[in-house]
Amino acid sequence: HHYFREFQDAPAQVTLVMSLVSLEATDLPLFVDVESTGNTSASNSQWASGLTLWLQQIEQRTGRTPIIYTRASYWNGLNLPNMSHYPLWVANWRSPTSQPIMPNGWPKWTFWQYSSPDDTSFTHTGLGASFDLDFFNGSYNDLLSFIQPHP
Repeated sequence: HHYFREFQDAPAQVTLVMSLVSLEATDLPLFVDVESTGNTSASNSQWASGLTLWLQQIEQRTGRTPIIYTRASYWNGLNLPNMSHYPLWVANWRSPTSQPIMPNGWPKWTFWQYSSPDDTSFTHTGLGASFDLDFFNGSYNDLLSFIQPHP
């Protein structure tokens, strides 16, 4: 998981991530968190070029297609080019019996974070902590196929 900084050099961010991560065969691909960073000076073209470069370099270096984690309310305001060829991990805290609100461009989600750690109704008594709850959009065998590196 990498929180993308649109105002920082994308290759340097890739280098940092790769210095900290060693993917095992059963790990999920890396995912990039695209959310507000509080920096209002970055243009949409800076976002698009930096994020595209990050995604391409991570895929080249790991042999796996990275995932984009975002929420519709933020992504849609960026006016980025269509990136639906990357799997989507959509953040949308809604009842798990409904469907998430989708960011522009994606016809489907791969993962859905439907709760946040702030939602104390999902506190695990044994762990004594709150945590996110997520769905994978597929079967267990689909998940196993999804995590496999590219040939």
